Amino acid sequence: LRRAISRAPDHPGARRELGVALGSRGEYAEAVAQFRYALQRKPDDVESHLALGAVLEKAGELDEAETALRVGLESAPRDPRLHYRLGLIYLDMHDHARARTFLETALEECGDDRKLRATIQSALDTVR
Repeated sequence: LRRAISRAPDHPGARRELGVALGSRGEYAEAVAQFRYALQRKPDDVESHLALGAVLEKAGELDEAETALRVGLESAPRDPRLHYRLGLIYLDMHDHARARTFLETALEECGDDRKLRATIQSALDTVR
């Protein structure tokens, strides 16, 4: 991935993929930097917002994760994955009322994706 980035250093997708790889190795600070770089180049990239929120959550930076996901909602307000991730963040924060709101919205927006629907429903069942 680093070679791909050296050939196309401004490509947001390559930066996002490098961030995913770094995050999976626990290198959260470097992963966050890659996601933020990608989002500077392509601010409406939902995948980068989701990945940034997930890495920040893993790093225990719940407030920052919430902010990253809310910014993502500005460009994709109906994306069920963003609502789902925010619901999980609020569960981690023990804010069950907000978690329920975001998880219910995720369920409404997920369409016919059975796997996503089951995942969201499972999380929602924990707050009912």
